[in-house]
Amino acid sequence: MSLDQNLFTLNLVQRPDNPLIIDLVDNNGTTHYRKQRVPGTVYKIELLDPLSESVLSTATAPSPQNKHKTVELYNPNLAIDLKYSGTLSTKWKFKWEEHEFEWKKEECYIVRKPDPPVLVAITKEPTSRSRTWTVQILDYNINRFDVDDRKGLEIVILTALLTFGDANETHLPGDEPPPYTDPITSSSSVPTLANNANPKEASGYLDKPPTPPPKPAPKTGVDRIAEMQAERDEINEVTVEDEGLCADYAQYCYNLIEDEAMLFITVRSADPDQVPKVLHVVEEAKRLRHKAGIADQEELHQYVVYDTKPVPRKGPRVIKLDSPPTMIRRGGDTMETYRPPTSLTVHLSKIPMPELQPTAPKPELAFRDAYPTPDHSPKDESPKDKGKGKEKAMDPKGKGKEKEVPKESSKDRKKREKDEKEREKKEAEERERERKEREKREKESPRQREKREKRERELERKENEEREKREKKEAEEREKLEKKEKREREEREKVEKKEKKEREERERKERKLNKRRSSSTHLHVHSHEMHPHQPSPSPSQLNNPGIYAAPAPPRTSRPSRSPAPHARPLLRIPADSAPGPNLPARPTTLYAPHARYASWSGRASSADRRLSTVGVATDLYDAFNMRRT
Repeated sequence: MSLDQNLFTLNLVQRPDNPLIIDLVDNNGTTHYRKQRVPGTVYKIELLDPLSESVLSTATAPSPQNKHKTVELYNPNLAIDLKYSGTLSTKWKFKWEEHEFEWKKEECYIVRKPDPPVLVAITKEPTSRSRTWTVQILDYNINRFDVDDRKGLEIVILTALLTFGDANETHLPGDEPPPYTDPITSSSSVPTLANNANPKEASGYLDKPPTPPPKPAPKTGVDRIAEMQAERDEINEVTVEDEGLCADYAQYCYNLIEDEAMLFITVRSADPDQVPKVLHVVEEAKRLRHKAGIADQEELHQYVVYDTKPVPRKGPRVIKLDSPPTMIRRGGDTMETYRPPTSLTVHLSKIPMPELQPTAPKPELAFRDAYPTPDHSPKDESPKDKGKGKEKAMDPKGKGKEKEVPKESSKDRKKREKDEKEREKKEAEERERERKEREKREKESPRQREKREKRERELERKENEEREKREKKEAEEREKLEKKEKREREEREKVEKKEKKEREERERKERKLNKRRSSSTHLHVHSHEMHPHQPSPSPSQLNNPGIYAAPAPPRTSRPSRSPAPHARPLLRIPADSAPGPNLPARPTTLYAPHARYASWSGRASSADRRLSTVGVATDLYDAFNMRRT
């Protein structure tokens, strides 16, 4: 990548008088930094300030070609690790504050995963045309990030770059390569050619091969167990062999279980002699967890599998026609000889593993149920009980009573037997499927197991997400339904309140109307009509019109202009006259009882009022004269 001449550029110029010093000069000839290499057995360079000669930073390493170097800044003091991380290409990484930087070939980037890296520095190595080494710091890219100490970052970038130039040199620049010296001849106890008087002895001694380094001490304890298991290339499987103690195997198993990334481990025996040792190792590992107090916090599941053999290569199918093994009879019972397991596999898991859960054995049929006896043969049935569909059985209480039990028909028996066969067939298929799955998991490699577990976790995660979505949807639908029911209930309550209010209003009006009718029934009866509460008249009162006579109501509205149809005077009742059977008691107001009648008569026509008034007056007059006579 070409350099931009408009940016700040530093040229690395080596001094002709001292090849250990390199000046970093800009295009105007101003020196900004000075690099000085310190001679010695250990590689060390210093980056100095040209004006004050103060040390800004140092870089140290056992050799220039070492893949780990330490850059130390001063005032304030800070150590930065510079590590080589490339395999096919050159890559050096270091961290500054919260950011990670990487020198790759001629460019320095700030790493932003998963975003693409950003270029912060670029250099151009010397070529055949140009013998100078140039570097540019891209400040406009550094300003895009939160970097507090930008000057310190610039010093670290330049110091790392200066160490890369020394990595290609095997000796100090400007010096001749040092002569080869044998480490054996360089020791003080061995005479050299210059001091030895006999050159043949010296030359013979130089021909001897160098002494090899001492052999490292063999590993013991848990380290030896880890080395043995590493040779098998099995991550979460522990094979118990004759070599090693039970305590060391238990400690190794305990360390594996303590790893958060390890969900389960498998402890298996290498040969039949190690089967008891596997049990001791598992018990000791669980005892260590109990002592550490982890057993109470995290449950550990244990699954035991016997006689697990590696699946051999499939060959020709062999049909065994041999008879089954002999059985030993003791006390009339049939039992098979016990054989200890040839192999043992124990799974210690942090999570439940249903596929390794032992299944309960099926109950065996009794001899009486498996084979019919003469006591239950159909020949013993009496002809009297045939065709009735029922058979007699004794009462289990032992009282000698017989009860009738429904007899199973042949059709029902065939159906039951068919259902039992189908159920047994399904159970056998399920057991076979579980066995094949278990064998497949036992022989799969760690990478396949990891893929399977990852697939199972992904499937479980998807199921959980679907279940959460379904529950969320159901909750939303339930909430909508509750809102709808609440709204309908409120509307129903409003309608009920409205109906109740209307019903109360209607009842109130009816009560008011009934009260008015009950209180004013006697006021609507005309004077010439019989009151509904009036008792039936006697035979002597039937032809007596004076009983029902009443004074005529007055005309308070206005006097009538038309003359009266009769010239009879109106009835005047004296004040001192006593009431009698044909003359009612004199009221306080003569026409008070007829006030409502007057109001009713006001609604009638004037002719009707006149006729009614004249008729009533005439009746009263006749009744009064009859009494006087």
